[in-house]
Amino acid sequence: MNHSLRTAILIVAAMVASALIVAGLFGAIWNVNLLGKGPADFLPKEGVHAVIFHPTEHSLRQFPFIEEQIPTDTQAIAIFESFDAVIFSADPTSPYALNASSPEVLQQVHHQQDSLNTDTTFRKLAIEQGYGTPWTYLPSSSLRQSVNILSRISKALLVEDSNAIAVTYDGDAIHIAHTQDRSGFANTPMRIPNMPDAFLRASGRNFAGSFYTLMNNLPEDDAVILEGVLATTLTTLGERVSFRYDLLPLLEQPSTIQIDSSGSLLNVLIDGSMDDTIQLQTILDRVHTAYESSLPSSTITKRILDKRFSSIDIRHDDTMLERNQYTTNGWLIRSTMLSGRKRGLVTATRGSAYLLSSTAAAITHAIAHQRIEEVLYSTKIVIDLSKIDEILPYLAITQKDIHSRFGTGTLTVTSKHEGTIRKVSLKTSKNPLQLLEILGE
Repeated sequence: MNHSLRTAILIVAAMVASALIVAGLFGAIWNVNLLGKGPADFLPKEGVHAVIFHPTEHSLRQFPFIEEQIPTDTQAIAIFESFDAVIFSADPTSPYALNASSPEVLQQVHHQQDSLNTDTTFRKLAIEQGYGTPWTYLPSSSLRQSVNILSRISKALLVEDSNAIAVTYDGDAIHIAHTQDRSGFANTPMRIPNMPDAFLRASGRNFAGSFYTLMNNLPEDDAVILEGVLATTLTTLGERVSFRYDLLPLLEQPSTIQIDSSGSLLNVLIDGSMDDTIQLQTILDRVHTAYESSLPSSTITKRILDKRFSSIDIRHDDTMLERNQYTTNGWLIRSTMLSGRKRGLVTATRGSAYLLSSTAAAITHAIAHQRIEEVLYSTKIVIDLSKIDEILPYLAITQKDIHSRFGTGTLTVTSKHEGTIRKVSLKTSKNPLQLLEILGE
C-alpha cells in the first residue's frame, strides 16, 4: 500500500476514534447532569411559549401545529416563541431522550443559571400541580392581546395581571391557576335565595373588590364599556340609581345577584348583608330616593282656550307614586313604584341582611326560598348561554361569538383562593373547551 495512502487512513481512523470518545464522554456528562432534574432545569427562563407536562390529547389540542406522533413516554413538550419544539421522553438508560425540531433550539436546552425552574412564578405553579400531573405552563406573553372585547374581558377575569398561568383539564372543565398577592377567604355560609327562571346567577364574597380588580386589568376603553353595560343592565332598578356609588357598596360582603327576563324587561334580585346596619339603611334610603326621582310625579293637562289657544297645566301629583312599608317573617319590606304598577324598587331588611329587586313578588319568593350554603369559592357565576343575548347588544357581541367559544348550554365559572394561588374553573357543554380559543380573536 502506498505510504501516503496508509498514513491518510491512519489519520482518519484516529480522528473517528477521537470523535467517538468525545461523543461518549459528552453523552455520559449529559446523562449525569440530567439525574435528579426535570425538564424545567434545562429550559431557558425567557423565550418559552409553553411547556406541556405529561401531555394528553386534550392539552395537545391547544397547539394544532404539533402534528407529529408524540411518543407515549413523553414527559414534557417545550414550545419556544419561534414555535420550535423539544420533546422530553423517558429513556431506559437516562432520564430523558431529547427530540428537537431544529438543531438551533436544541442548543437552548441545557442546564443554566437562569433556567425556567429558577422563575419564582413557575416554581409556585409547579409545586401546586404536583409531580406527575398533566398540566400546561403558559407565560402571559403567550396570551396575545385580542381585538375582540369578549376575549379581553375573559383574559382580565381569568388571568388578571399574572405573568404566567397553569392550565389543567378535567372532563369538560378547564382549570386556570395563577399567583396573586391577595390572601384567601375563610369558608363561611352564604345565603342563596332561589329566583325562578334566572338566566344569570352570581355568588361572591366581595363583588365590589372583584369589580375594581377587573377594571384595573382592562384597557381603559373596555372598562368604560363594561361598566356602562352593567349600569344599563341594572337600570331596571332606576335610571338615577348609581351602579358604582349606590349598588357596589352593597356588594362588599357575601352577596348574590340573579337576573331573569320577562319579555323585553330584565328582573334583578340582589341578596347580601352589611355589618354596619346604619350605613345599610342610609344606602337603601338613597336608592329609594334616587329611584323615586326618576319617576313621573306630575300630571300634565292640555286645554284649548276659546277654541284657538292651547294651555298646558303641569301640577305635582303625589298620588301617582305608591310607597309601601310592611313586615313579613321578620323582614321589613319597602317599595316605591308608580300607582297600579307591579314593577318598581322593592327592598327588604332583617338585621344586617338585605334583599333588593324590581318586584315585590321576587322579594317574597326570595324570603320563602332562601338556603344556606357553605361555599368553598370566592366567586361563582352560572349563565344560561341560550339567553345571554339579553345583554349582549350592549357589548356588540353576537350570540354566535359566545357559542363558538363556550358552546350553547350552561357556562359555570368558579373562582377560589388558596393562599397565594387563585384558581378559576370553567365548565360548559362544549367539549373540549380550549383556553387559547376563549382568549383568541
